[in-house]
Amino acid sequence: MSFFSTQHSDALRANVESFRVNGNYTDVTILIEDKKFSCHRAILAAGSYYFKSMFSSGMEETHKSSFTIKQIDPLVFGHVLHFIYTGSITITSGIVFELFSQSHMFQISTLVELCVQFFKEKINDSNCLCALSLADAHAHTDLYEFTKQYACEHFTSLVNDEDFIRLSGECVVDLLKDRRLNCTAESQVFEAAVRWLENDIEHRKSYRYQMMTCIKFPLIRQSYLLDVVIKSPHVACEKGQEMIEEALSFHTVPSRRNLLHAYQITPRYSFPYTEAAVLLGGRVADGLSSDVEYYRPDTREFVSLKPLPFKKRNEYAACVIELVRLTLSPSLYPQQSIFLATAFPSFF
Repeated sequence: MSFFSTQHSDALRANVESFRVNGNYTDVTILIEDKKFSCHRAILAAGSYYFKSMFSSGMEETHKSSFTIKQIDPLVFGHVLHFIYTGSITITSGIVFELFSQSHMFQISTLVELCVQFFKEKINDSNCLCALSLADAHAHTDLYEFTKQYACEHFTSLVNDEDFIRLSGECVVDLLKDRRLNCTAESQVFEAAVRWLENDIEHRKSYRYQMMTCIKFPLIRQSYLLDVVIKSPHVACEKGQEMIEEALSFHTVPSRRNLLHAYQITPRYSFPYTEAAVLLGGRVADGLSSDVEYYRPDTREFVSLKPLPFKKRNEYAACVIELVRLTLSPSLYPQQSIFLATAFPSFF
């Protein structure tokens, strides 16, 4: 029969932590600023891959009785040591950012995940962008995606925060191109990109084109394009001018909208949708047609979409959630055993 005593394991943890606090049986001292931490190599190596690698790599720290760690907060390191020895910790808003960084540095995955759990439970407008930047810096995908989603949902209240202009260029690009970005007008996204760029234009001008490709210029009001965007130095390059020309053609030549890149004309989820009737195929004077058009009742206009890859005869068309689906049923083509489906997304 096998038994396990939680009482014994609890007592063991309490005893080794007592040895550390009182300096009993310690064999190494860690120096951080003006603080000294007496520890046990075996416990450090067991609780941290960082220390395990250090003590087994043959580096000078392997044999030295003391060594220095720079550029970390000694107070927070004390919490890290307590966790290594006991597995317990009290996390507060005041230490969580430094604690997360040290947990990554010392490769303590369990403590990293506790910090992530704290962020998820305490996320708000005041700490979201700092947490996003932290996750970005440490390449922590779970925390990054969680905080990015929060930032998308609360974009209008966060975009003017000072922490926004401190985000990395890659992070801002990733945020601004997200379709979940909750804004009332695409011009807000343009203004956010400009604000980030102009905070340090000398070092950030290399991001201009990347930033501008995040903007759905065709979805910006024509008057704003002409009065503001076209005058901006951030679209002065040849590629920038091409984007503006395409955006203006979206407003002035509706029949060419189907030629624009899908990203540019895909509305963000926060934008209002307009009902439309879609006409697919049909019969014309010279036979069957592969043409597709949609009709907007609010503007009373027909606009051409990309044609079908085949000429429609007896197929079925239906609107399913956000897709217009056209399906060829095998029952309609018993001799050919055809089954094919195509779909038009909800943006035109």
